[in-house]
Amino acid sequence: MFIAADRSVVENAVQATAALPSLQSCADADALLAAVPPPDDPHTAAQVETRRGQLARAAALEGTGQYTEALQLAREVGAAAEELRFPPLTAEAGLREGSLLLVMARDAEAEAALTRAMRFGLVHGLDAIAAEAVVKRIFVVGELQGRREVALDAEALAEALTERARDDGRLEGLLHNNLGAVYSRDITDERGRLRYLRSIEVFGRRSEGPDPMIAAAHHNLGGLYRSQGRLDDAREHYSQAVAVVAELLGEHHPMITHPLGGVADVDLLQGRRDEAAAGFRRQLALMEAIYGQHHLYLLHPLVGLGKVGLADGAIDTATAEFRRAVAIGEQLGTTHSMYAEALAGLAECLAASDIAEARSLLARAITVYEADGGPKNPAIPPLAVRAGRLAVAAEDLVEARRWLERVLADTTGAKGQGQTRSLAALELARLLLAAGERQRACSLLSDARVASVGEAHEPDLAALEAACAP
Repeated sequence: MFIAADRSVVENAVQATAALPSLQSCADADALLAAVPPPDDPHTAAQVETRRGQLARAAALEGTGQYTEALQLAREVGAAAEELRFPPLTAEAGLREGSLLLVMARDAEAEAALTRAMRFGLVHGLDAIAAEAVVKRIFVVGELQGRREVALDAEALAEALTERARDDGRLEGLLHNNLGAVYSRDITDERGRLRYLRSIEVFGRRSEGPDPMIAAAHHNLGGLYRSQGRLDDAREHYSQAVAVVAELLGEHHPMITHPLGGVADVDLLQGRRDEAAAGFRRQLALMEAIYGQHHLYLLHPLVGLGKVGLADGAIDTATAEFRRAVAIGEQLGTTHSMYAEALAGLAECLAASDIAEARSLLARAITVYEADGGPKNPAIPPLAVRAGRLAVAAEDLVEARRWLERVLADTTGAKGQGQTRSLAALELARLLLAAGERQRACSLLSDARVASVGEAHEPDLAALEAACAP
């Protein structure tokens, strides 16, 4: 399935995972392959039939979460297809390989394999293969790689190919889910929510019965609601996703790990820290058993446990969780937002004991966010304000002003970030007043009043107002 990365005010992103075949995965694979006639040469046809049997086996392994073995089979078939010079088999193998690489979060390789499948499918009139490759590639490019507009450029093509494929609704449901994930990178875009609801509807009416992809759509809709602050709605859809996976695939299937983390995220946001910690630990144990000790997906439960530790005041525990997450991110060379969260979390742990390292970590976190969503990524301003305050504490006033001025330079401002802008203005005004720059400090008064700065900062606001009084 396709599970989108959750992005919320606490930025606990569930990692993107990939295309889980339906419960009819073997049957689906057989039907797909049967639609393409074998070569005329009997010897070649026999070899193609054998290789197609391997692809069906790879589909079955994918459906049970045995991704490494499935990928090995798919690549073996791809190499054989090149030797046989039978393009339909090349397309079929590329589609299976791309699907597996997607679920393993190897986005660059997944994009290459799916592009190959798409190309061969289009050239040789393999509508179903081309359609599925385009639909899955939208998720890779738009969600895993964060190239939203590039992914959406393929929307019309994907819709046309899906219509031409005339399948039983599986591709249509998958397309709605994947477009929902891409649209929802902007949480104010209503099209994301509508696509998820449409995906749930389509998968709910498939003739074979309940489809595990319903769980993906429920999970993704839960993530969108969480990002919008609709926590009760988020919990409902995360919980539905857990229930569907447990019933159809079992409680130890890879697919269940992501909605488990979603429920834990909501627990943490609603102050149920013990329940959140238990959920993150269960998620971590399952992911370690499935993916090993150094996979990208582990960042989510590790960051979650780090945040629980911070909230409980268990700084040493939190530091250990964040350090492990940072080490994994460094090893993988990722620019995923979860790595940025790990860096920022570790910075908070060290702010009181090692301010120099904390400042360095925050700067690195901001760089990662820039790579993930550009210089106006809404996760950046709160970190920039924090970086400015740490610079003040380190008596690096030049750097402090640079960070705070960066926040104020963005006049567009992300929705819901009025308080961050007010705090940046208030902090910068304090520095300017101390430097004798009263006129410039007072010019920030309107920004400082944009939103409530909280009780802790009310005295600073009152002092600024008094200093700027006629």
